[in-house]
Amino acid sequence: MRKVDLATPGAWAKIRDAKELTVGGQRKIQQAVVRVSAEAQETMRRNEKRRKGTDPEPLVLTPADFEALNDANDACVLALVTAWSFEEEITPEGLQELPLQDYAKLQAICAPAVRTATVDFSPPDPKEVEVDPNTPFGSSSGSNGHSEEETSTVAFPITNSASISS
Repeated sequence: MRKVDLATPGAWAKIRDAKELTVGGQRKIQQAVVRVSAEAQETMRRNEKRRKGTDPEPLVLTPADFEALNDANDACVLALVTAWSFEEEITPEGLQELPLQDYAKLQAICAPAVRTATVDFSPPDPKEVEVDPNTPFGSSSGSNGHSEEETSTVAFPITNSASISS
């Protein structure tokens, strides 16, 4: 667990390590993530796997996607923050009362934990898979399917930077 200073002078939060994510926290994150449309999830996957120096694809969100991503971001923060300097309790309602800059910092710190909470079932890039005839499944990847040249981004977009379709 670590204590981080937030944007508001004197404000702080104690944040548990993603490895300490609880089952309850994991499930709340998963329940929000599963509500994001397949199209938005696929765009986010492609953007995450894009080569360094390339621009991300535009992410077009439906109102339901936008709500699900907000819920996922909230679930991440609530799953990892164990204490904070604010009067509000650490609840969904308490999050709504935080200053925007403090919430944004908590979101940026906590969002990468989504990788711990979710399982990526997408296949690796076929160009990166080495065929191993000795495995029962016919192939084995020497990596996690990501090359060193790819960028890694925050698990969820900051929802005020995506466009919303109606």
